[in-house]
Amino acid sequence: MIGNSYFWWDFLRIQQKSAEDFPSREAFKAYLKENITQCEDWFWKAFRGGIYLAGNNLYNYYLNGDEDLVAPQPDKARDIYKIGAEMGYPVHQIICAQNAEQAGQMEESRKWYRKAAENGYPNAWYQVATWYEKGIGGPADMAEAVYCYKQSAESNETGGLNVLAEYYFYGRNGFPKDPARAFRYCQKAMDLGSTYNRPIMARCNLEGWGTPVDYAEAYTMASKSSSWSNGAESCYVLGRIYCDGLGKPEDIGKGVEFLRQICDHHPEAQEELKKYKKGLFGGWKRR
Repeated sequence: MIGNSYFWWDFLRIQQKSAEDFPSREAFKAYLKENITQCEDWFWKAFRGGIYLAGNNLYNYYLNGDEDLVAPQPDKARDIYKIGAEMGYPVHQIICAQNAEQAGQMEESRKWYRKAAENGYPNAWYQVATWYEKGIGGPADMAEAVYCYKQSAESNETGGLNVLAEYYFYGRNGFPKDPARAFRYCQKAMDLGSTYNRPIMARCNLEGWGTPVDYAEAYTMASKSSSWSNGAESCYVLGRIYCDGLGKPEDIGKGVEFLRQICDHHPEAQEELKKYKKGLFGGWKRR
């Protein structure tokens, strides 16, 4: 890019010039300024021609100036990212979204997050989906949130994949209960580096939902996530494994302990606990 050759002083090498070629320091500085300032027009041409990085350099040029040769022009810098956002650059749309969010302008922020998502910025679909769900930056709109979560998943964003996994596993927000399908979403998210839904994967391995029964894998997944805020399924899995001796030596007391951690909000754990009672000496045993 021609603008960069002026912005980064490459013109010195290209023109084979140095301070020794000028009669005074002032003459050399005048030469530098004459060349450096040419970057502005070239950056604008590139910026308007589809190169968002030219806008980034233009922003830095206006914000910082260049040593004592070019004075900063912060008023011009302030508008660059908005101009880029309006031209459709997703990176600049995200910057506008974040700036608006920091300023408390949530409606404006949601607008730019949505535009960035539509233009392919990574993880923007998930961000805007959560805002539609929670009513941030405008009215809550669950239908629109679901649409955005689906777009997120189709874009291989782990956030969207994990949310859809939960929707299918629990049958939430109009989704049919389909644990096998939930497992596939979990697996895809894990392949992309997310371990968030280990609890669901543990349960699917225990039950054989979408994958062959594998008690060892169920135990591994559950033991790594039973203390998580979304770890109820992991506690249930560990409760079943210990109470029934599934791949581990039977330990009803330990299994009941896990089940009791979640019994207030996990109906299946409540049903499992009905199978056990305390013995005469305080230990747990089958009824």
